[in-house]
Amino acid sequence: MTNVRDTNVVAVVLNWRDTARTIACAESLTALREVSLVVVVDNESDGELAERVGTSLSPVLASKLRIVPVAENRGFAGGVNVALRIEEVRCADMVLAINNDAVLGRSALVRLRDALVSHPAAGAVGPIVRNVDGTVQSKGAALTPTGLRISQVATSPDYLTWACVLLRGQAMREVGLLDEQFFMYWEDYDYGLRLKSGGWGLLLVEDADAVHELSASGSSAGNLLRTYYAESLLLFAIKWRANLGVRPWVHFAAILGSRVARRDGRGLLALLAAIPSTFRYVGACRSAEGATPRWALRPQKNS
Repeated sequence: MTNVRDTNVVAVVLNWRDTARTIACAESLTALREVSLVVVVDNESDGELAERVGTSLSPVLASKLRIVPVAENRGFAGGVNVALRIEEVRCADMVLAINNDAVLGRSALVRLRDALVSHPAAGAVGPIVRNVDGTVQSKGAALTPTGLRISQVATSPDYLTWACVLLRGQAMREVGLLDEQFFMYWEDYDYGLRLKSGGWGLLLVEDADAVHELSASGSSAGNLLRTYYAESLLLFAIKWRANLGVRPWVHFAAILGSRVARRDGRGLLALLAAIPSTFRYVGACRSAEGATPRWALRPQKNS
């Protein structure tokens, strides 16, 4: 990446039963001249997305778009990994991973790109992610020493949300894919720690903003999302126990306590349901002969 203008940026978007927002997102991304290709993975595809794109985008914009239908719902990590395995994505200088309900303007993308070019030790950069009303949703985070909460930090974050993140292609090729053990939630925190363990830094670009319509893709799932969140948090705690100690466990206990304080019985049960399912899964993985952690798998040329 000797010349910023020659930098190849490929965008990756995941769709799940949210055609209208995904088309709007794809249209805005394909219109950016800095983006050479937009790959949309259509989780649990019914064909509607591909059909509607043909009538929604101009031929010029559609030529920069590739839709990859997937028959089943592979979750966030599994769906994004479908795109990360594609040759053009795997070989890109930079990969923009962005939610279908997030908006990133051209000036913000340019600032992210320039920051990644000017900070060669950074494996990923992210904008300040804002809610629709302009308040801050995420600006990088780290578990506090007590694990009681996730703190917003402006320097040296442990993770950047994959609602909108720009990855260095070289770092991605070294670190590998997202860990598909995380169906949804905590895969981005896991990836941030893996980047840092691999010698790469994470950088928040404070003069770049993205707007994310929080939970637009899962607003109707209710307590099921709490179960997914808790399952992934417990998997994260088990995976990183040697590095983080009890901090993730204390964070989980604090979440349980908040449900008790609010007298939210259903929410509490949804969180508790994650405990047996998580440990059954971990036990099955450990008993599988020759089991290999999915995150250890690197993108292969023919995969």
